[in-house]
Amino acid sequence: MKNLVVLSITILLVVLSCGGAFAATYKHSDAKFELSVPDTWKVSNEDGNFRIEAQGDTAADNIVMDFEAVEAEDLSATMEEGMKWISKEMVEMFGEEKGVLKESGEMSEIKIGGMDAINQLFTCNDGKYAVDITIFITPSKKFMALYYYATVEAEKKHEKEISDIIKSIKPIEDAGFEKK
Repeated sequence: MKNLVVLSITILLVVLSCGGAFAATYKHSDAKFELSVPDTWKVSNEDGNFRIEAQGDTAADNIVMDFEAVEAEDLSATMEEGMKWISKEMVEMFGEEKGVLKESGEMSEIKIGGMDAINQLFTCNDGKYAVDITIFITPSKKFMALYYYATVEAEKKHEKEISDIIKSIKPIEDAGFEKK
């Protein structure tokens, strides 16, 4: 009987400890890729693009990932508009002086889910805020722009979740923006 109680408590603790591990998978119809997002993160869809957020204590503490599918011929304009948008967001949060983006490394070529990508890192607010722009080529031959920003502290706090989201990105043949 004692062993049964110990076993039951052990099983309960294992189940409870896995509570934060659940994630939902989302598909993007135009770009033909999917990714998994922890249930504790907010996902919204607007005009076929989506935003993933982990809420912080203030808006400046949020972790934000914006995904935008663009046609290949629109890449330069989209990057330019994306940079303007992110720059405006940072200036609104931190002011004219501290909101200015500074490159924090060379542009690099990477793979995301086997898809070719380029990545550029920035900082602002005296290095306390990280901004990342990544563009990857999807199976539908569209470019997916990923605009990411967060405080360095929030990045550290959610490092595993952020890594798991990026690692979960993979190409698929048929997709619609939907929760699996």
